[in-house]
Amino acid sequence: MLVNEISSAQYAPMLTDNPKWIIYYSGMEGETGTYAITQSEDVVVGEQTYKKFIDPFFGNMEFLLREDIDAKKVYKIVDGNEVLFLDFNLQFGDHFAIGGLVDYTVLAVNEVSVNGGQRRQLRLHESSGSYPDEIWIEGVGNIHYPFWNFYEMFSDPIYFLKCSFKNNVNVFNLGLYNNGVATDCQALGVTEYNDAMSNISFTPNPFRTQLTINTVVSLQDATINVYNMIGQMVKQSNHLTGNKIEFNRENLSPGIYLLQLFENGKLLASKKVSLVD
Repeated sequence: MLVNEISSAQYAPMLTDNPKWIIYYSGMEGETGTYAITQSEDVVVGEQTYKKFIDPFFGNMEFLLREDIDAKKVYKIVDGNEVLFLDFNLQFGDHFAIGGLVDYTVLAVNEVSVNGGQRRQLRLHESSGSYPDEIWIEGVGNIHYPFWNFYEMFSDPIYFLKCSFKNNVNVFNLGLYNNGVATDCQALGVTEYNDAMSNISFTPNPFRTQLTINTVVSLQDATINVYNMIGQMVKQSNHLTGNKIEFNRENLSPGIYLLQLFENGKLLASKKVSLVD
């Protein structure tokens, strides 16, 4: 992998300026939706002040974080103790024990586009292959989920960051990040939950070489977008027609993917699928 070593001139804080994250989720049964994580009141623990964030999807679960801007580090309270959560001082080849438990190596350091300029991005790799790579962006956080790492996440549903805001101004935009059409982040500010159409099936799941999508209504000009677990589009199939669509694996690696079926720009179904050898 080509690695560009980047040294940012000025650190972009993550927890300042009224941050907000819009999370997209997709479950195994086809349920999908987006919801917002917002900041609540500050909380003092010991001698430190933490910012509290509320996740409404998990029964208003609370997360307590603080950021040392000068040190370029973010800390989190876990089981009553403070742990180092993100460290943006890391350089290519450095090791970092995420949560003090799982050892990762910095695989790449580069810059990515956000609204307003460029931000430093770190990709961390877990050597055993038990967990997917972690991807952190300055001023945004973990683009999979802002307050958890992969080893803490549930297998169902899948979560990934769609948009982030500072003072209601969009910063991270998934569409722009993937070098595609900009996501309409302003339309995602209110919690919404959408069920996929029950008359569309994806079989078999898991699959090895081919997945069949069956629909009751015949499709005229449909598109399938395929996303990996961190929300990057890795495959697209266009101009699909009929009641039965055969989706071929081609060069996709084994893993869990999110398939979205569109027609005329309208999302018809969203399904998490597992691809196996």
